Amino acid sequence: MAEPTVPVTPDKDYRDYKDLSDQDEREQAREVKHTRTAGVWAAAITGTLLLILLLVFILQNQTQVTVTFLAWEGQLPVAVAMLFSATAGALLIALIGAARIMQLRRTARRNFKAAAVKP
Repeated sequence: MAEPTVPVTPDKDYRDYKDLSDQDEREQAREVKHTRTAGVWAAAITGTLLLILLLVFILQNQTQVTVTFLAWEGQLPVAVAMLFSATAGALLIALIGAARIMQLRRTARRNFKAAAVKP
């Protein structure tokens, strides 16, 4: 009698399935696969919690302060002033990171072209 075969689907490994015991199959079934959707969901929950904490911080720090920057001067809550400065710092770091990424891509492209030219 012919041995039953297990069809191989794209989401399965190409292992020899007849070597797996029932215990191995149960352990594989218990494994949790991490997906991009799960990562996005976790990031959305974390971001929401951080925004709630930020909102509480802003609502608790409503004291008006005078902010002077170059020729501009104005009054705004201390939490909003701190939020603006943190945002400006984050944008500055993002610009520096983007410049570094472009530099690395340019170098990689040059190295790839140089390797392609050599016989």
